[in-house]
Amino acid sequence: MSYDNDVTIAFEIVLDEIEKVANTLKQVAAGAIETDDNYDHALAIIEKGKHANVIRDKVSELQKEWNGLFSALAVLMPGEEDHPPDVMIPGIRIRTSAELSPRAKGKLRRDTFVEKLDKLGIGLVNFKGVTYKTRTGKIVGIASATEIKKKPDYWFLGLPIQEYAFIVLLCEKSNGQLLSFVLPEDFLQDHTHNFSRSSGQYKLLVFAKGNKHYIRMPKIGKIDISKYLDNIEPFR
Repeated sequence: MSYDNDVTIAFEIVLDEIEKVANTLKQVAAGAIETDDNYDHALAIIEKGKHANVIRDKVSELQKEWNGLFSALAVLMPGEEDHPPDVMIPGIRIRTSAELSPRAKGKLRRDTFVEKLDKLGIGLVNFKGVTYKTRTGKIVGIASATEIKKKPDYWFLGLPIQEYAFIVLLCEKSNGQLLSFVLPEDFLQDHTHNFSRSSGQYKLLVFAKGNKHYIRMPKIGKIDISKYLDNIEPFR
């Protein structure tokens, strides 16, 4: 459902911004101590940082409550889709938008990625939806998203909750450039339990800062995934 997706994105962005403020306050406090030994000033800033962390935790709890609400609605209202319905005219079927639906765009991005692997001699076949299998039978999840219009350099992706050998995150920029991050098994072992969850899916917020790309995880902050860009080693 679009409401679920939009609000979940908003929660993730708010949590990310609060995390930035808290980290900035830590740096300012440390600087106050190192440069002028102003401990009273540093302690005041530290207290503000603690308050920011309390607010972050409250927002995180609200996010969990929201996710719980829409997990229940997904059961009560099955079959909802994230794109506008087709307009039906006798003898003619047209879309309400000239653009491809989000679902069709996602399939196109995944097909493009699979074709790229095929040219490298790497076989990957669709198993179910966004789940694929390698030639050796490993399960791979491929999530994809376009850049958030109101938040450049941010992507919000979802994958069904299940066990994966590794996952692929396809992030399409507004100029059409497709970034592919392949998160290997050791990364998943270390971090899957920290992924946000909603309506039976992992929810992943990827963002860019300078030349680096990160995943934001609740209560942990940002995890650098830059080294996994165009990483095809797990497929070999």
